[in-house]
Amino acid sequence: MEMNKTKHMHGRIKNLFLIFFCSFFLFSCATDDKRTKKTDNETNNQIQNIKSSDNHLNNNQKTNLSQNQTPPNNSQSITPTANIKDEEKYNVVVQDVPLKEVLLALAKDADLKLDIGNNIKGNITLTAKQETLGVILERIAQIHPIRYEIKNKYVKVIADNPFYKNYYLDYVNITRTSKSAVSLETQIGAVGFDPKLSAGNNSNTTLNNISHNDFWNNINDAIANIINDKQKDKQKNNGKTDYKNIFINPEAGMVSVKTNTKNHQKIGKFITEIMQSVNRQVLIEATIIEVELSDSFQAGVDWSRIRPEGQYVQSLTGTNLSTAPYTLLKYAGSDGVDTATIKALAEFGDIKVLSNPKITALNNQMAIMKVVDNKVYFTTSVQVVAGSEKVTQTLFETRVHTVPVGFVMQLIAHINNKKNIMINLRPTISRIVGYINDPNPQLSDSNVQSKIPEIQVREFETMLRIQSGDTVVLGGLMQDKTINKTSGVPLLSKIPYLGALFRYSSNQKIKTELLIFLKPTVY
Repeated sequence: MEMNKTKHMHGRIKNLFLIFFCSFFLFSCATDDKRTKKTDNETNNQIQNIKSSDNHLNNNQKTNLSQNQTPPNNSQSITPTANIKDEEKYNVVVQDVPLKEVLLALAKDADLKLDIGNNIKGNITLTAKQETLGVILERIAQIHPIRYEIKNKYVKVIADNPFYKNYYLDYVNITRTSKSAVSLETQIGAVGFDPKLSAGNNSNTTLNNISHNDFWNNINDAIANIINDKQKDKQKNNGKTDYKNIFINPEAGMVSVKTNTKNHQKIGKFITEIMQSVNRQVLIEATIIEVELSDSFQAGVDWSRIRPEGQYVQSLTGTNLSTAPYTLLKYAGSDGVDTATIKALAEFGDIKVLSNPKITALNNQMAIMKVVDNKVYFTTSVQVVAGSEKVTQTLFETRVHTVPVGFVMQLIAHINNKKNIMINLRPTISRIVGYINDPNPQLSDSNVQSKIPEIQVREFETMLRIQSGDTVVLGGLMQDKTINKTSGVPLLSKIPYLGALFRYSSNQKIKTELLIFLKPTVY
């Protein structure tokens, strides 16, 4: 019994000892943790003190660097931040501080070596937050005339004096001048009056188009205006002005300009926009269709039955009045000329596709599309020369002439950056409708026939605006023609006088409408 009490007493002492030991251990750990936190706080304070002392452009140092140039209350701070996309960003706050000091501080914080010119002068006020070194230097360059370069751990800053820079322009060395004219003349004679009194009956209408494209000379003058180059030579070489600070070599496609950085930036932007404009191209797809109208549609093609969603503009007369009456129709739609459209035209009569040419043109450059047959005809002149002893001599002179018959179209297209197109268009369709003999009496006396072709010309000249991919229909050009047909009984119909009883003659009037589909596509 006493032994059990002794064991029980020893167990209670053992438990108390364990509780005491654990309490002492926990207290020791808490004390160490407090000491550790205290040490960390002291370390952080030291780091902050080091960072604060590392600011090499604090107020005291700034006063030492520029004793009388900078007011004591001015302050600046240039501190690097964490790397973002492998490029450090900085915060800069300076007010009326010498530019050299700011550049030195930036180079030191960026861990770069600085080469700076002696002619860098002036003070600067700048605030930048989380910006890279290149952005900050670019902002400084917008305020002060400096030029900088960052390369191989070096920063080079010099004054922005004029320097040469080469620009390369991919454009052909050519000057183009194109001219076209459309004229209409009418004259009404006054019978029984003096011809001088009928002068008021004359009517003459002429439309002249002139396009002059001198790319390199225009670039030369434009750059001279940008850099305000007043030191230009008074002498002109072939109508082109020579400038002292601009050198152009069209054969190499190069322009060399001497000016400062700001002007070089303006020139670079100008050339980029110019080249984007002149390099735009447009593909013109043309389809010329002639519709022989049926009796039910003598008024012409009803476009509302084919393209109800289109827009139409119609006038009573076109520009060519050689064969009246003519009407002009303009249709604009988003659908092109496809097989379904052509088949739909068959509802109004027999259709015939005269031509389907395609041409590509640069912006503001004249293009000519020509699909013709050069028909040859001759004119003969007869001259009778009296010789000696009452002997006459007849001289014949024959001249060769050609006339183009077919389709000719010339156009100039202007394309803006939204792919809107303004086109100056002049299509011409010509064909031979017959021949007439030269009425020269000398040819008749000599039994010489000289046939001159009769040419039918249908053309118009217009200006229109259209979106890329849309289709324009120029139509309504109508013409009446008569076809004489004779049929009869073979042999009997050719008997003189009695043959009329065995043959039948009819005159058929046919009305045709000419349609021109145009689809420009910018690419």
